[in-house]
Amino acid sequence: MKNEKLLKFIPILLGIVIILGGALLRVHEALRNDAWYDEAFTGVTIRQSWAYVLDILSQDRNHPPLFYAMVKIVTGLTGSTDPFHLRLVSLIFGIATIPLGYLLIQQLSLAKEDKKWLGIVTMTVLSFSPFFIAYSAEARSYAFLLFLVLVAIICFIKASKNSFKFSKALVIWVVMLFMIMITHFLSILILSGFFVAFVLLKMEENNTLFNSGLLKKIGVVTFLAWLLVTWAWSAAHLEKLTEPLNLGWIQKSDLSILPHTIANFLFFGIHKKTFSFSLLPGNIGFVILIASVIAFVVVLQKSIKNREALRDVIILTSLAIVPLAVAILISSFGLHIYVDRYVIGSGTMLIIWMVYVWWRIAHQEILWIMCVYLALLFFVVRVPFTKYSEVVALIPSDSSITTESPMDYLVFKYYLPESNISVLKFNYALNDPYVAQAIQLTENTIMPGSLVIIEKETKRTIPSTWQQKFQTNNFKVYKYK
Repeated sequence: MKNEKLLKFIPILLGIVIILGGALLRVHEALRNDAWYDEAFTGVTIRQSWAYVLDILSQDRNHPPLFYAMVKIVTGLTGSTDPFHLRLVSLIFGIATIPLGYLLIQQLSLAKEDKKWLGIVTMTVLSFSPFFIAYSAEARSYAFLLFLVLVAIICFIKASKNSFKFSKALVIWVVMLFMIMITHFLSILILSGFFVAFVLLKMEENNTLFNSGLLKKIGVVTFLAWLLVTWAWSAAHLEKLTEPLNLGWIQKSDLSILPHTIANFLFFGIHKKTFSFSLLPGNIGFVILIASVIAFVVVLQKSIKNREALRDVIILTSLAIVPLAVAILISSFGLHIYVDRYVIGSGTMLIIWMVYVWWRIAHQEILWIMCVYLALLFFVVRVPFTKYSEVVALIPSDSSITTESPMDYLVFKYYLPESNISVLKFNYALNDPYVAQAIQLTENTIMPGSLVIIEKETKRTIPSTWQQKFQTNNFKVYKYK
């Protein structure tokens, strides 16, 4: 009897340890890293009046207001806009996402014991993956966005069990979709996954899902329509219509990006060197993807005669694959929007989908796979980001400062709000309303006595009127004589 009670308590104890472990790692990440450009934008913005915040966001056109409103309220309550307090909203929702993964698994039709342990496995990935830790410790909207997406998916699954008739779950799903849209504009892609899942579930209800003739027609028409539209778009040179909408730094994407997405969501090390030994993330991502596809085929065959299991497969697959595919295929029209953090909702569902299909065919072995995964995390290379705090500590708070980089301009504007900050004249476009308002100076129009901050790796001729004061690991600081 005591042994049975102890066995029942083990998953609860594991769940608590996983959540606490994930929380500690997120707090540690939030405390050890400096704010960078995107976070500085958040910090500078929420210090303004409500009217000015809305004005800045309308000029920027890339950031909906919900996340910024929440950060402004929280920092107002704490009385501080330092990096840790700036990241509190992300921390809270990033930690809350861990048990939310468990709750999502409980909505599936698996046996009670399977749901319990699959939920633990899902929580483990959400808790200890460096990807989720990093974005839970940044003053940006992605952790909050993922929380909203998972709540929406849970409510969608609940609503599907009632054939999408009016219910509390359906109302919450609609509210979550609205909140998602005013948190991140590109999250509209998740609607494609919900739409396909809804259509397939309705086909399953009407017993037309396995109508081979209908499925062939849908597949052929969809493929030919995509080819025709892509050809016509290219032939008419319509890419010039979408080119101005691109951010410039986002590369064109194709299906070969999926292995890298999987590796990023699972490991997320520093650029080009995820592991401390010679294991390329793209390769391990490719192996995981192939194994998952094979597992999916086996699971799909097993689920054909099990209606509830089939509905699980339809929902998880649609929400994992369809939004990612849409984001990739949009590149065919010259609009490049595929970035891992932009697809954090469907990317997370891809990981949950993989864990689910593996569990269905090898639920005992997956526990050993998770041990290997956790062991690999010890070899992931993550370096603290302390670029700015070193130099900020050496600069008087009321200094007159000129930065070489417009991105550094915004970060120093966040860290040194009382300083008079300007930027050296630059000749490239940067969609930032704060930089657009900045005073741009030349080497000869800098105010006497001003500090000039130059990136250490920058190769430029230093004028004789600049006297070097000090340098840090990342910057050289000069004083204009």
